[in-house]
Amino acid sequence: VTANSLHPGVVYTEILTKEGNKVHNFIMKILFLLFGKDEKLGAQTSVYLAVSDDVENISGEYFIDCK
Repeated sequence: VTANSLHPGVVYTEILTKEGNKVHNFIMKILFLLFGKDEKLGAQTSVYLAVSDDVENISGEYFIDCK
C-alpha cells in the first residue's frame, strides 16, 4: 500500500465566482485566469499519481505539478 498527498495548484472553477457581488466575482475571475490552472492542468498531478509507473514504489511524499 502506498499513500501520497498532492496539491493541484490554484485551479480556476466557478466555485468562488458564484458568491458575493459583481465586483468580487470580477476580481476573482481575473485573478484565477491570470494565476490559476484550468481543470485539465489541475488534474494532472492526481492522474500522474494514479497511473504513473514512476511513483509505483514511492510512498509518504507530497507532490505538486507532478513532482
